Amino acid sequence: MRPLEPIPAGIDENNEIIPLGPIDTATDSSRFQLFIAAVNENAELVYTNQTTLNGPFQKSWTRIGTDDFMGVVASGTTLDGRVAIIAVEKSTLEVHYVAEAPQNADGKDRWLPAENLGRPKGVPSFAELQLIRGVDGLDNVFGASTADNKTSLWWTYRNPPKIVTKTIEVTPPGSDTPMTITVQETAPPDTPWSNWININGALVGTFHKMKAANNADGRIVLTGVDTNGRPWVSQQKSDDPFQKESWTDWCMPGGEAAPAASAITPALGADGYVSVFTSTNDGLLRSRQAKPGGALWGPLSAPGQIQDNVSTHAVSIDADGQFYVAVLNFTPPGETNTIYGVQEVGTLDARWTSWQRISSFSDPDGLRLHYNADGTLLLFSINKKTRTLWSMQQVAKNSTEWYYFWTDLGGQLIDFSVTQDLTPS
Repeated sequence: MRPLEPIPAGIDENNEIIPLGPIDTATDSSRFQLFIAAVNENAELVYTNQTTLNGPFQKSWTRIGTDDFMGVVASGTTLDGRVAIIAVEKSTLEVHYVAEAPQNADGKDRWLPAENLGRPKGVPSFAELQLIRGVDGLDNVFGASTADNKTSLWWTYRNPPKIVTKTIEVTPPGSDTPMTITVQETAPPDTPWSNWININGALVGTFHKMKAANNADGRIVLTGVDTNGRPWVSQQKSDDPFQKESWTDWCMPGGEAAPAASAITPALGADGYVSVFTSTNDGLLRSRQAKPGGALWGPLSAPGQIQDNVSTHAVSIDADGQFYVAVLNFTPPGETNTIYGVQEVGTLDARWTSWQRISSFSDPDGLRLHYNADGTLLLFSINKKTRTLWSMQQVAKNSTEWYYFWTDLGGQLIDFSVTQDLTPS
């Protein structure tokens, strides 16, 4: 059975990779169902999910709560495998966080009450959101705003439990006389979430196309492009969850001469390195960390040349923990777009299959790529005209063959996010 993510790796004093266990140890990470959170044209926060492992999605979409939301949504999983969703509430423009209730919780509602994370002072709204777990396994939320190009990027995180000292009375075995001892226990934090923190640093220019990934040790890598399309990357400095966090200086993966990008994605490979993929006029490009977890990035390379332009891409791992990348070409409005795919087959020696045309799609609004519990891949896109979500599936794990017909998932959606539910009922 395949892990939830590539088997993460640590680095020893000789800069050698130390294989560790899967990120999620409290759940069976091979038994999950894909989950899609979305905001529809009626400003409703809705979802659909697979009805069985590797199976079809529910034909209807279910609303969460009664609030209305702006068309931006992100999702992820909690430390114990429950789905978590963030979205911008329409009337207040504040970020709301909604998580599934634990399976043993009282009541019939699938969802816990929404937590209001607010928004930074002076920021009217967020145009993009990202939700990802950090070193301690707890939620981290990133928001990108167009309000001020010097304070466009913000971060808040779930505070860890605090340690409290308590005095208790116990009776030792074999004794009738109680004694008083001092113990340390965990307790909920004084405030559930941190304040919003601006992490622009020296980055100037509206930050967008934001994506996040984890290093092999759990530290977060954050990427995006500025107003001029220049790609940027920063990452957390410390892997100590109890240390006050700081971030590396922003840099351009691949160097200052990196071409403008229309999309950017960081992803952790099976070798313990994070790669940053960018869509450019020169095709799909990649810059890889100079060493696992390092803040320096290698020169730009290309997993083969596509005889076409590239407007955006989607990245996933396959059943072997290696990368699969799907790209969308650029066409004038009204023309059908072509989707190409390329599959990594040798991580350590950077070997890839040749690019292949895997499908076409009319009026696509971006691409998403995710894997099933059995390792087969699913590709998702919204039709801009109908706002309907469609999916297409790989024939078998690690296959270069894809099914011909797309599946209509409906929805009439503005934005959507795909994640895994590791606690399916």
